[in-house]
Amino acid sequence: MNRLTSLLAGALALQLLLAVALFWPRENPGEADARAVLLDLAAGEVDLLIISSAEDSLLLRRDADGWVMPDYHKLPVQESRVNRVLLDLPALPRGWPIADSANAAARFEVAEAGYQRRVSFYSGEEARAELFVGTSPGFRKVHVRPVGDKRVYAVEFNSFELPVNPDEWLDKSLLQIRDLKAIEGLDYRLEFDGEGWRGDDGRIPDTESVDALVNGLGGLRVSGAADIATASLLAELDAPPTLQVAATGGSYHFRLYEMEDSYFIQREDIPVYFSLSAYDYDRLNDVDAEALFAGENDEEAEVDGAGE
Repeated sequence: MNRLTSLLAGALALQLLLAVALFWPRENPGEADARAVLLDLAAGEVDLLIISSAEDSLLLRRDADGWVMPDYHKLPVQESRVNRVLLDLPALPRGWPIADSANAAARFEVAEAGYQRRVSFYSGEEARAELFVGTSPGFRKVHVRPVGDKRVYAVEFNSFELPVNPDEWLDKSLLQIRDLKAIEGLDYRLEFDGEGWRGDDGRIPDTESVDALVNGLGGLRVSGAADIATASLLAELDAPPTLQVAATGGSYHFRLYEMEDSYFIQREDIPVYFSLSAYDYDRLNDVDAEALFAGENDEEAEVDGAGE
């Protein structure tokens, strides 16, 4: 009896296993594909990005110090913007394809002969992945098609994150200086003694004026590089340094220029003239000895008056 019971229990267990095997939900191959990332890409191996439109293209290259634009004075690029393209874009889930015909690729502007953007990821001379980016089907959505794949997808991305204008990629904070030790203008010199700023003769400058100057250097943002013609005109001026700055990282000389209601700046260690806002220009240029030590002069005048 015990043997019969064991046999029946074994048979029941086998039936249960067979039932589980038959009715256990299986993943549709298409579902796995929908969850796959947009591009199979090892971002750490990519050292060159090329972003192209129908009219222009932009090269971004990784060097020892980070990403730069080799065709734009080798100027540095905003790291967050590069990461959005290099890391975030390829890792997006592709979802279900919305079309797979040549007509659809042309209609959504992700065809070889017509696209809004083409993004190429290179390692050395080898193209690791390429992607066409086209029209937008809705808010924060864009049509894409990997090169070599006839299927078109709609992913969560904005095409405006792929400009070909180098100024939009430029690290606009590249001239900022912090940890200041000394600042010298055309008619003044300030030194930080560990507790506060003093003139080279020991006088204490106006706090508001010094703060404007220090914040101006620490928060300086440029707009872009001056064009060739403007840069040539500025170079001919051969102006003396407007500011000489000593900081933890070294010494820097700045030159400021105003030309027909436009403002420019150059830092001597970077041979490029940059445009900047009137606000940033004024924060650096409007500080002089009179503004810095106006309070001291007023106190001296009061003392002199009292002595008389």
